Amino acid sequence: MEREEDAGCGEEQRQFDSLVSFTRSLVGHTATLEVTHLESRPVSYCDITPRNPRACRFSIIAEQMSTVTFGDGGGEWMMDYAEERIEYARRLIDAVVSGRVQERTAFGRARLYITLDTGERDSATRVQRMPRTLGASTRLEDLRPATVL
Repeated sequence: MEREEDAGCGEEQRQFDSLVSFTRSLVGHTATLEVTHLESRPVSYCDITPRNPRACRFSIIAEQMSTVTFGDGGGEWMMDYAEERIEYARRLIDAVVSGRVQERTAFGRARLYITLDTGERDSATRVQRMPRTLGASTRLEDLRPATVL
């Protein structure tokens, strides 16, 4: 008989796989996706590294909660596996892939601003124990190259 805490693992993995598939369809060959499944515990993660060095790298992590992290230190969104939360994760990923993201760093903290397709802005702040930089603001680019007409 399946234990109760293991029962959700299939749903978590299905949602993780759907986010990875969605991301792969958005980035095509403009980024590398590295998917890892840990055997020691039920954790999967996908690191997305754009070929454009000025675009935002990000990760998708599936554990007890779904976590999507963006940039070098500012953006982390943790959410449950409800379909509306996974859809919100898709919207965040779409915005970052499209270059609608800005990262600001300051002494010991970083904040990431994401503009969704509706024009709505969301942000996340991460406080760091050791400062990475004295301060900067970086507008990150679209992962995909511009289409030549």
